[in-house]
Amino acid sequence: MLTLRKYMLAIALLSLSGAAAADPIKLTDCAGLQNIYNHLTGQYILANNIDCTGFAFQPINQRDPFTGSLDGQGFTITGLSIVLPTYQSSSYISALFAIVHNAVIQNINFKNAYINNVDFKTNEENYSGLIAGQIKGNTTIANIKVDGLTIGAGQNVSNLYYTGGIVGQTNDNSVLRNVHVKNAEISNGDGAVGGLIGQTRGNTTIEGSSVYGIDPIKKQGYLCRRHDSLCAFGGLIGDASPGTINIQYSWTEGYINSSNDVGGLIGRVNATVNISNSYSMTKVESVSNAGGLIGATMDNAVINLNTVYAAGKVAKVGNGPVSHWAIIGSVSPANPPIVGHESYYDQSEHGTNRKSPNDNVSIGLSKKEMTANPQGRRFHFANWDTNIWSFGNDKYPQLNSNARPSSNQSLPPTLP
Repeated sequence: MLTLRKYMLAIALLSLSGAAAADPIKLTDCAGLQNIYNHLTGQYILANNIDCTGFAFQPINQRDPFTGSLDGQGFTITGLSIVLPTYQSSSYISALFAIVHNAVIQNINFKNAYINNVDFKTNEENYSGLIAGQIKGNTTIANIKVDGLTIGAGQNVSNLYYTGGIVGQTNDNSVLRNVHVKNAEISNGDGAVGGLIGQTRGNTTIEGSSVYGIDPIKKQGYLCRRHDSLCAFGGLIGDASPGTINIQYSWTEGYINSSNDVGGLIGRVNATVNISNSYSMTKVESVSNAGGLIGATMDNAVINLNTVYAAGKVAKVGNGPVSHWAIIGSVSPANPPIVGHESYYDQSEHGTNRKSPNDNVSIGLSKKEMTANPQGRRFHFANWDTNIWSFGNDKYPQLNSNARPSSNQSLPPTLP
């Protein structure tokens, strides 16, 4: 009996030993990064800074998703140039990872990255983003800094493009946390484009993130050549489709122009959107439908705004319909009234009464009121948490760095 017990104990110990997690795979150069293609479930870390200058990087797998993890440990990837893949498939994706699912990608800096949008055939959907073309779900991208990003436009006017600075399209349970894009030039040809995400298709959270210095690459006068309802451009998200989108502690500053549905944070909304402790100072221009925070809403949109503001100029270009408002450009008659509290806009940029008809929340302030010193804030912004916001003389309110999630915050592999 004693022998049997020892045997069972040995088997148990052997089982526990085999279940121990394998050491992560260390990546030291761009070729190693490319070789993730051969093991899509692996756990990877960057062991040093990686210079990809001159390396023709192809998207990692167009067919099967990456389901592992990549931890950059704070190192920098420089000069990543993502080119057209040498093979074709039913979907066309330009990104570091073509598709990800149940993955964690975190703690990476990128400098001077370039993405070439895909153009194989006509009447196809194309996905582009620096990190992922598509997130199929249950994925966290966190603690990412990008300084210098160019995404070129596809040339086929009959194709539809979903282009984001970080992700082309997200699906359920996608999280972007502490993701910052600086000095980006993004063009999508025709479709939905966002500074972080081209299109959301399900529950998505953006937290503690920013897009600073975004500027579109102009194509034939305006970014979107179709001049129809498929076009949308937002500072954070191009097109927010059905699902729940939560944006908090996030901001944009730069310049966006397109033919239709342009917003400082989101281009077009057909979802439930909760925006809190966030702002946009992005200048937006459009032929039709432009707003300081949201360009346009569709029939299924529900908007909740709490402690937000817009201070970028909203401009109309050409002879399109007049749907240019301080907070939301064009509002569907089917939408319920906007709800929330303390949503402000700068009247010097938008006029004295430039809010959409169903907006019972937003209030226009003069630039002096928007940029007042702490004493001058006693009538407006008085309830804004100074642990989250800072106020200075002649400055718009700014988010404190400690209002954002800590850069060393422990991250779950998937959302609960």
